[in-house]
Amino acid sequence: MVSKRKKHGKSGWLLDQSRFLDTAELRRLRKITQKEKNSALEKGNRVPVKDWFLVCIATETGLRVKEISDLSCGDLRIDGNQSSVLVRNGKGGKKRIVRIRKEFRDQAVEFLKWKQSQEEGIDNNAPLFCVNGKRMSKRAMQRSYERSLEKAGIKQAKGVGIHSLRHTYASFLLKASKFNLRLVQRQLGHESVKTTEIYAHVFDQDMEKALGRLYG
Repeated sequence: MVSKRKKHGKSGWLLDQSRFLDTAELRRLRKITQKEKNSALEKGNRVPVKDWFLVCIATETGLRVKEISDLSCGDLRIDGNQSSVLVRNGKGGKKRIVRIRKEFRDQAVEFLKWKQSQEEGIDNNAPLFCVNGKRMSKRAMQRSYERSLEKAGIKQAKGVGIHSLRHTYASFLLKASKFNLRLVQRQLGHESVKTTEIYAHVFDQDMEKALGRLYG
């Protein structure tokens, strides 16, 4: 499996499809983490619940792992009609608002209620993800993702990591938005739309495969 970015002339760096989860892998990952979470709730095991919500937030927002690690409970804006996640310190120190689906809003409500039941703080400044009272590190989040991949039976190339969920979110959002690059750029917090364009090139590869199968 090729996992490195490929150079493509003047267009800059392109992303190989091995850096994304495909539809079947994404469904399997979400399904198994949901199942593990439900089992953990019955047994009083905290770890699978956090593993589940990490997959949820990464695949529903496309945030960078540092942005997720930096989130506080108050950054989940889930009380109003238009739910969102506030990124206070994105790349380059920039702030942005990431819109979210109702499905993720419901997951966030469930997670916050669970945190409260575990006597973890949920005030505005409390870390969204914490371990032993401290904010969960990026490395701990990477280990969490690796656990989830193993349980789902998904193998990724070495060095791909949890950032692949950001790539996955971007590619699915680009398709869902009918290739609205500006919309995807805003959600991901890209300074330049040229960075967002690397995801459009992935579908050029899809086109080549489709044409190859056109007449059997």
